[in-house]
Amino acid sequence: MIADVLRNERGFSLPELIVAATVMLVVMSASMTLYIGSHRTSKVETDFGDVQANLRLALDQLSKDVRMAGFLTVEPPIIDISPTEFTISTTSPSRRYARITGPDPSIGVQKTFVIYSSSMAERFSTGDTVRIIRPPNQEQPGEGNVADPSDLVFTVQSVDAQTDPDNPEITLAGFNGGIDYSYAAGDMIVRVVAGAPLVNEVRYRYLSAPDNALQRIVNSGPPQTLARGLKDVVFDYTLNDEDLVVAVNMRIEGIAGPDPDTNPEAAKKIRPRQKTFRTSVAVRNI
Repeated sequence: MIADVLRNERGFSLPELIVAATVMLVVMSASMTLYIGSHRTSKVETDFGDVQANLRLALDQLSKDVRMAGFLTVEPPIIDISPTEFTISTTSPSRRYARITGPDPSIGVQKTFVIYSSSMAERFSTGDTVRIIRPPNQEQPGEGNVADPSDLVFTVQSVDAQTDPDNPEITLAGFNGGIDYSYAAGDMIVRVVAGAPLVNEVRYRYLSAPDNALQRIVNSGPPQTLARGLKDVVFDYTLNDEDLVVAVNMRIEGIAGPDPDTNPEAAKKIRPRQKTFRTSVAVRNI
């Protein structure tokens, strides 16, 4: 009997093969559909996480800049306002500044100043370019005694916040030994970019489709893209009695996946994820 079984060469019939192949194709098609859908959903979730992170970073940068609007300037703090862009005036777009509590009255090419706090002193590094500005009128001590405004730009030689934490010091170089600058307590050391004007302009603008991006531009320089994948950005403003902006109200909406407004068919197949951030930031320097 065993020999008869081994000699049995009967295989599958053609109908059986067709049925088996059909079942296999159906199973494979269903598996691929599930895989592709799962893959697309996973990509949307990953992109959505990136969009949320970018929105938070953009809002953080934007909020810090708005708070510095009008810092040590006599210019309106925020100008050229519209629902999609505005421009900030400030002497410190880098937000690095320190209040002098102990001026150096000596005459020489270097001066050492006592700073209000160690945290302020530690905002600076050796080699930084700075100006010294006197609040509140945008005055630079010594400006009446120099012919070239660049003579009022100095370089950080050293920062000492450790020897005496209660009296941290910043040493600057580049002074004209023949000029009495008459610095006083309350003057501000402000980090600047070499060649930049005294009052800097920081412009924010939203670019709609196809860019869908929020940009930051300092002094008409190259744009820095803070966030992409945006669906919409709207700026609204609170004004005081003098029509000066005292707060910027922002709504920023991000999207991952196809936009249902511009690609409804794709949005039916791949469900997009959207996130909206709203915040209001007050201008501190009015």
